[in-house]
Amino acid sequence: MGKIAAYLLAGIVVGVGFAWWKGVGPAETGMDSGVISAGNGSVESRLRELETELALERFERQALADELALLKAAVEEMPVGAAANFDVNNIREQIENLRDPNNPDNPMADRIRERFPNGMPQTREELEAYQRQEQMNRFVAAGLTPDRAQWIMNREEELEMEVLQARYEATQNDASQQEIANINTASMLRKELGDTDYAKYLEGLGRPSTINVREVLTNSPAQSAGLQPGDEIVSYNGQRVFDMSELNSLTYETRPGTSVAMQVVREGQTMQVVVESGPIGISGGGGGGGERGGRAGGRGGRGF
Repeated sequence: MGKIAAYLLAGIVVGVGFAWWKGVGPAETGMDSGVISAGNGSVESRLRELETELALERFERQALADELALLKAAVEEMPVGAAANFDVNNIREQIENLRDPNNPDNPMADRIRERFPNGMPQTREELEAYQRQEQMNRFVAAGLTPDRAQWIMNREEELEMEVLQARYEATQNDASQQEIANINTASMLRKELGDTDYAKYLEGLGRPSTINVREVLTNSPAQSAGLQPGDEIVSYNGQRVFDMSELNSLTYETRPGTSVAMQVVREGQTMQVVVESGPIGISGGGGGGGERGGRAGGRGGRGF
């Protein structure tokens, strides 16, 4: 019972101590509990702000979980009856030691230093700077030059207002809802980047840049052409495709009774597959601002 009580006490004290230690709450983040201010920014900027707040919360939650696990381990090593002598101030001191990456007794020090070489972000501004640098690193790892990566990140921010203006103008010109929806940052950025850099951009975001074939329907053109689950579709009829909506649109444009070449990657090897025009007969998914999944060659249901 003593150790159970110690666990409960450790959990309560760590929670209180963590909040006291971290000092990040509604007042600092600029958010009232349970209330999100709409503000005057665009939807995209507000979403980014919320993502940042969630990222800060995840950092704090993970740190709390790590500390609680360490304290539980310490309780396990206590002699019977020692839990009754728990010192709250001593626990707070342990929490401070866990926070310090320069403390040689901190078991998390190496991980903290590796992930945050300049120290853990303590504010939203520091976290945003950290996330921006991490995204830059991912773009460079995907094959973009640092200058190109920097340009893309700046251009994404500039495009937010341009998208809003373009949607407004499209609305004034009686564009359809689908046409208006197709005006987005990803589509505009793709036109400016070109297919090669856009593929690297998607990779840097952790999104697929090809269409993964998940299922090949029986008696379909895909089956006749030899497509297999796990294949990655790169292009259709000579045009680069990044998601299922693009592939669907291209299948509608082919003339009946013709053959269409597709570039496919199978187990790392690039190959060409020829299918009949029209519905392909696969289900799959991709990325790049369009549909993440679906069936190629139709508007809904099976057998696209």
